[in-house]
Amino acid sequence: MYSWMPGKVDEFLDWKWSQIEPIFINLRGQQLDDKNIEPWLDEWSEISKILDETHWRLYDATTIATNDETAEERFTRFLDEIRPKARAAEQGLKEKLLSSGIIPDGYQVVLRDLQAQSEIFREENQALLSEEKKLVIEYDKIIGAQTVEWDGDQIPLLQLQPIFEEADRERREKAWRLSATRQLQDRQAINALYRQFLELRQSIATNAGLYNYRDYRWQELLRFDYSPEDCYQFHNAIESAAVPAAQLIYEKRRQRLGLKKLRPWDLAVDPDGKPALKPFGTTRELIEKSVKIFSQVEADFGDYFQLMYDENLLDLES
Repeated sequence: MYSWMPGKVDEFLDWKWSQIEPIFINLRGQQLDDKNIEPWLDEWSEISKILDETHWRLYDATTIATNDETAEERFTRFLDEIRPKARAAEQGLKEKLLSSGIIPDGYQVVLRDLQAQSEIFREENQALLSEEKKLVIEYDKIIGAQTVEWDGDQIPLLQLQPIFEEADRERREKAWRLSATRQLQDRQAINALYRQFLELRQSIATNAGLYNYRDYRWQELLRFDYSPEDCYQFHNAIESAAVPAAQLIYEKRRQRLGLKKLRPWDLAVDPDGKPALKPFGTTRELIEKSVKIFSQVEADFGDYFQLMYDENLLDLES
């Protein structure tokens, strides 16, 4: 364990940049050779993993309760004070490694990825990338506030999903229209947010010397094995092969349900009139049964899921 490493990730959540920066300064200052490259990469990987987990823990806290101002403030502080500086510091390490000419065994693909990431890094984009994350929070707030009254309770839209499996068609239609109506109430807000995303992301791509955000995102996601043109071909294949097949499936469903016309609220109900499956009744029961299933697949798999529950990393109520 490295001397700087916190005992638990939770301790790292509130670290200031002044506590993190020395780790990168030390890594940047080391001379690289074939003997020390592995421990150097290990330490860089460790701080990178902790920063990444911190990012997602703070973000997840804003999604669990989209109106939690404290969670939003902590994540915003991370976006403003830690993330841009950490990304810049990591860029320095990427440049150091790439310029060293050292290629550790098995690192050819890793170095290819680092090269691609390094090429699109721009100092002026770091604040913009943080602003992009803040827009994601605003979107989550809008979606998180979408609730409807159903059977006397105010519930999130996701909790209407089991209704679409019920045999009562009138209830299914009522639930679908209630959900769609509530979503449409936020149409203007989401459209306005989309325009902000569009402008911001185009600026990010332009700063990186790319024509559009798709090209930037393609390289950011390290998509080397297929091109945008391949995606267009795949789209056309779906249109010509999968859509007609889906139409046949929907027609069989319509006939089995005895309907003149299939509607959106008819797509989840059992076409043979069987009652909807209800494998669990509470969140606790879902977790317990999932642990048993995962453990039978692989013992470690069950342990990992149990750890996620113990660390309060699951948000399954909806």
